[in-house]
Amino acid sequence: MRAAVPVDMDGDGDLYILAGSTDGTGSNDLIAWYENDGTGTYNGTPNQITTEHVNLEWLEAGDIDGDGDMDVLAANKDDGSILLYRNTGGGSFSPKEVLISTIAAGYARFVKLADMDDDGDLDIISQGDTGTKLVWYENDGTGSIIDTHSIHTSLIALAINYISVGDLDNNGTLDVVTSTRGQNTIDWYKNLYEPDIELTGNSNDINDVDAATSATNHTDFGSVAAVSGTVTRTFTIENNGNKDLNLDGAPVVDITGTHAGDFSVTSQPAPTNINPSGSTTFQVEFDPSAISTRDAEITIDNDDPDEDPFNFAISGTGTNTPPAFTSSNSATFAENGTGTVLDINANDGDGGVNDAGITYSITGGVDMADFNIDANTGELTFTAAPDFESPTDSDTNNDYALEVTADDGVETATQAITVDVTDVNDAPIFTSTATTNFAENGTGTALDVNANDGDGGADDVGITYSITGGTDAADFNIDVNTGELTFVSAPDFENPDDANTDNDYEIEVTADDGVQTATQSITITVTDVLEVPVFTSAAATNFTENGTGTALDVEAHDGDGGATDAGITYSIFGGTDAADFNIDANTGELTFVSAPDFESPDDANTDNDYEIEVTADDGTASNNTATQTITITVTDATDAPIFTSAASTTFAENGTGTALDIDANDGDGGDGGGVLY
Repeated sequence: MRAAVPVDMDGDGDLYILAGSTDGTGSNDLIAWYENDGTGTYNGTPNQITTEHVNLEWLEAGDIDGDGDMDVLAANKDDGSILLYRNTGGGSFSPKEVLISTIAAGYARFVKLADMDDDGDLDIISQGDTGTKLVWYENDGTGSIIDTHSIHTSLIALAINYISVGDLDNNGTLDVVTSTRGQNTIDWYKNLYEPDIELTGNSNDINDVDAATSATNHTDFGSVAAVSGTVTRTFTIENNGNKDLNLDGAPVVDITGTHAGDFSVTSQPAPTNINPSGSTTFQVEFDPSAISTRDAEITIDNDDPDEDPFNFAISGTGTNTPPAFTSSNSATFAENGTGTVLDINANDGDGGVNDAGITYSITGGVDMADFNIDANTGELTFTAAPDFESPTDSDTNNDYALEVTADDGVETATQAITVDVTDVNDAPIFTSTATTNFAENGTGTALDVNANDGDGGADDVGITYSITGGTDAADFNIDVNTGELTFVSAPDFENPDDANTDNDYEIEVTADDGVQTATQSITITVTDVLEVPVFTSAAATNFTENGTGTALDVEAHDGDGGATDAGITYSIFGGTDAADFNIDANTGELTFVSAPDFESPDDANTDNDYEIEVTADDGTASNNTATQTITITVTDATDAPIFTSAASTTFAENGTGTALDIDANDGDGGDGGGVLY
């Protein structure tokens, strides 16, 4: 008898005896099993498995092909093979199969079945080569060998005389124990067929139970804006062992610790079973809820016997976020407008509402001088209403550029802003003066009213003018196209016609460009001028012949409101009959040099119309005079008869007849007819 092994061959719970014998010649070889009736009594009749020659060294039984029946393995010393007899059920076995043939002849001394790789099927442990190796042969689950794994490669030939297996270090894998002859040792071969979990972040190792965090391996997530910011890190789980690694936690990756709520697993590992040399990844997001250092711990449950669970610390720092602008960085604004150009809004970047705790300032931009900003509300305004036709931005293209800064008291943010000023139809713009002086008595243009369309047009182009108001509107006319303003009648300083008689004439003029109108109040002040004297007496009169005294009382005033004769001197300046007259320089009383005789006119053309020219002088430094042509008509009067005969004569005495022929005419140029003596 070379081998005997207790084994339940039929699955009835009783241990039978599997035994084998050989005489070395093949004439008495047998491998069989002996049935136990459950009381320890064995039937002496063997249940034959094979009688063919096998130089048997050892037997082993186990379900090597996974069909639920106990198969038999035999170590054949002659050719160094491991033979398999498959249990086909009902106590029958298949013919032998050479399961292993790589052992040198004479060196197959022992065989042991055990699940060495924890895959659920039985693998084979035996010697290899010339007995100098201890190996295990990997079963694919059907009774076929798919790989050979060395346990020890430098044994003394045939030193091992027994092999046993068991989990000596309680790590979940079967170790191998051997006894040796010659060396008298019992040797333990630790099974290194186990998973080995390794973690990396940013391609750098993370150690199990590592309490220190580092930016190098991404366990330190760095600085992130509190409330509003996040950062995600990817970590890799690798299996550096020779057995599948199972991630068996629920959840697979769990986060605990003081600030666990600030970290979240956004992507769990998949798959959770990792082959040797395989890997998987998971992602963790850091979303700090406060401005401070935030700490937590990651736990990964797994079946690595040395690192289960795998724990490591993670950390990050919540920081203050710079303000965030929520308003537009550009605006359009109609020219001439006032009020808010753009309501600039920003929050603190940490979840605050717009404007809360934010102060605003203009900190740059080539056109910053054109703007003001409300420090608290962010309302942006022009310092002066912009004019599209006369832009004040640096490049005069109506695009105003500035830079605004929002400050939350800790951090600042800057935004470049462009304001585009747009064109509108402007009301006309008066370019002429609103006040002027006009000399009394004048005619012609009192004021040339000018306006343009307010959009860059020339004066008067496309503009119509009208008088639309004012207390003295009735005193003026205006040319609708040219704007030339004239008095209806020449003004008189001494006799003002304006409403309050102060010589300030007030009117309202409107300029119309066809779309918009503009109104201007205009005051025209009539100024006094030094006027020539004004004659107030008649320029013609009659004077009875033979008369003496005043022929005409010439009267004048200074033309500036003075009284008659006041400050006036008179003189006879000319006229064909000037020599016939005298004039009182102060009173203006005009008299004949000698009484005129109608019947004997002395005027130049003897028609009794005496023509003279009188000058009135107001005595001003400019020798301001006025001249009046005066006609004095001498009228006829009834004269007394005029004797034309001598007033004395001689007459001879005693004479008779006419002593004297007294003659007279009527004194009016008659011949005496009609004169009675």
